[in-house]
Amino acid sequence: ILSDKEFTSNTLDMTSYNPTAYKCLLKYFYRLPLDDLNYEDLFDLHSIACSYKEKELVDSTFKELKAMINPNTVLKLHAKATSTNAEDILKECELFLSSPDFKNDVISFLSQDMKNALAILRIKSGE
Repeated sequence: ILSDKEFTSNTLDMTSYNPTAYKCLLKYFYRLPLDDLNYEDLFDLHSIACSYKEKELVDSTFKELKAMINPNTVLKLHAKATSTNAEDILKECELFLSSPDFKNDVISFLSQDMKNALAILRIKSGE
């Protein structure tokens, strides 16, 4: 039987994980239905699944994340993907940003307000 000291030294530190994402990982292991997650928790679950090399979960979370990329989520997902070297998600964010639909939305936004258009031109020209 392990003493308290031995047990404590063998306890894993899980504080670095997102608790919501880790709870979903445990549900996955026990074959329970997974919760609907927001894109940030889903990204964290995807990262955990990658670290555990759970291919099925990696594939399903990637597919869900890809579907969640939109103008409201792309900046945060791109930042998280950049900071964690999640190349697959980063590539999808960049594909979204270069899509004709997104470019048309940006042009539409700029054409609604001349201040926005001028600000972008200043950035482009380096002023």
